[in-house]
Amino acid sequence: MKRPAACRAGAVLAAACLIALCGCQSTTPSPPAPGDDEQRRPVPAYETIRDAYNARVGRLERLQCPVSITATVRDANGEPETSTADGFLVVERPNRVALRIDKAGQSVAYLGANDDWVWTFDLQADPRTAWVTPRADAELGAGGPGVGAGAGGAGGALPLDPRVLVELLGVMPLPEDAEALASPVEWGRDGRTLRVVRVIGAQRLVMELSPRTLAPVEASVANADGTVVGRATYARDRDVAVRGDRISRPRIAEAIVVELPTWGATVRLRLVDPQNPAERLRAQAFDLEALLESYDIKALRSDPPRAPETAPVTKPEANPETKPETKSEAKPVVKPEPKPDANPRPAQSAPRPAEPNAARIGGVP
Repeated sequence: MKRPAACRAGAVLAAACLIALCGCQSTTPSPPAPGDDEQRRPVPAYETIRDAYNARVGRLERLQCPVSITATVRDANGEPETSTADGFLVVERPNRVALRIDKAGQSVAYLGANDDWVWTFDLQADPRTAWVTPRADAELGAGGPGVGAGAGGAGGALPLDPRVLVELLGVMPLPEDAEALASPVEWGRDGRTLRVVRVIGAQRLVMELSPRTLAPVEASVANADGTVVGRATYARDRDVAVRGDRISRPRIAEAIVVELPTWGATVRLRLVDPQNPAERLRAQAFDLEALLESYDIKALRSDPPRAPETAPVTKPEANPETKPETKSEAKPVVKPEPKPDANPRPAQSAPRPAEPNAARIGGVP
C-alpha cells in the first residue's frame, strides 16, 4: 500500500523547517540604507552591522513555537505531491534544535540535535526507526563526499553541517571580528541587500540582509564545491515575546519559503506565536534517551537515508511490507555492548559520547 506523501516526506519536512527558520529584527538603529547608486556607495562598517544585528538577536538564545507546514515533494515517478502538516520547534543556542512533525494528530517525524548527538526519527516506519549520529561525526561528514546526495550530516537526514542549522535559524550573533567572515561584507542583489558570507565547517553560509532593518531577505548554504543544498526566503516579520523581559522586542520572519534542490522539495512555513520561554523552555525535547523511549523506537540505524533522486535500487523503506536483507537493514534496539569503533579517530580527537539507550523515560514537546 502506498504511503501518504506526508509520511514519506516526514524527514524532508523536518529538514526544511530547520534550515529555513531564520530572520529577526528589532527597533535597534540599523546601518544606513543605500541610495540611488547603491553599488558605488561604501558598505557600512562591519562593526555597525555587527552591533545592530547582535542587539537584535540578543534575546533569541531560546525559541519555541508551533509551525504550520505545506510541502511539495516529488514521488517515485517524479510527480509533485503536496501535503500539509503541523510541527513544533524548540531551539536553544548554540547547539540544541528539535522539530516534531505531526500529521492528522499523529507524529510522523522528529529531528533534533544536542551537544553530543544528531538524530532523525521516522515514526511512520515499521518498526519505528531512528538514525543517530555522534555530533562530531555529523560535523565532519557534512560537506564531504556524498553530502550533496543527502548522505552526510545531521544524522544522515540533512545535507547540512548541524552547526549550520542554528546559524540559519537567525538566532546566532555575528562574530566579533570581521576576519572571521569568509569575505568582507558587500552589496548584493544590485545593491538592495548587504551580503554576509561565513564558512561553517565545510559549508558556506550566505545571508542577504536588508540594509535598513538587517532582517534576512534570503539565505543559502553551499558545499565546498559550490553545490547549493538549501535556499530560503523570508517575509512578514513579527514580534517574539520574551518571558520576563518587556523591553526586548526581537522579531522573526513569520512566512518562510524553503527550497531543497537536492531533495526536490519546496516547503512553505508559518511560525505561530514564536516566543522565548526563558527558563520554561522544553528542554526534554533534546534528551535523546528519553525520546527513544517515549516514541517507542524499535530500531537504531547509523547509515544515512538518501535523497530521493539518488536512492539505491533497493529501498528498504519505500514499501514497509517488503524488507530486503541489506547491510543497512534496521536492527532491534538493544543496550550497546562495548565494541571497537568501526572508524577509529585520531588520538587527538575528542572522545565519543556514550551510546544512546532507552534507559530513561521522559516527556516530549
